[in-house]
Amino acid sequence: MGWRRHLGDDETVIADLRAHPKALVVPVVFLFALAAACGVTLAMVPAAVEPWAGWLIAVITAGLAIAFVQRPVLAWATTRYGFTDRRLVVRAGLLRRRRSDLPYSRITDVSYARGLLDRLWGSGTLVVTTASGARLELIGMPQVIALHQAVSQLVAESRPAAPDLPY
Repeated sequence: MGWRRHLGDDETVIADLRAHPKALVVPVVFLFALAAACGVTLAMVPAAVEPWAGWLIAVITAGLAIAFVQRPVLAWATTRYGFTDRRLVVRAGLLRRRRSDLPYSRITDVSYARGLLDRLWGSGTLVVTTASGARLELIGMPQVIALHQAVSQLVAESRPAAPDLPY
């Protein structure tokens, strides 16, 4: 991955993830429904308006496929979450790349949420809260419980040790 060239000399990658593939279920089901609707509509077009009506149906179908299938699939495919031993790296975008680095020392809380479907799929939402109070929600993370434990451990290790008090 290209983002690894930006790591420190002794920094190691713990995990390089993308959201759970369950995010692709709705676009794929929509694509099949759209193809079926397009086929049925084309079959019902009268012969008198067939040449231009067929093209109009094809253009409408292509527009719907781009909006409701291609965009979500590309968003899923181009968003990655990198976890190193020092920071969390979020990368997204195809033409306009965005990258955010969050050092573990700036994280104050790590939690997760799982709905019924998340538990069935083995995924969930990892919620990271920063020292400034900002919340970063990583939706659809695979194996969110193990990821929560790993990130919590990394956050704890990034904190300076508390001084020993005499009392």
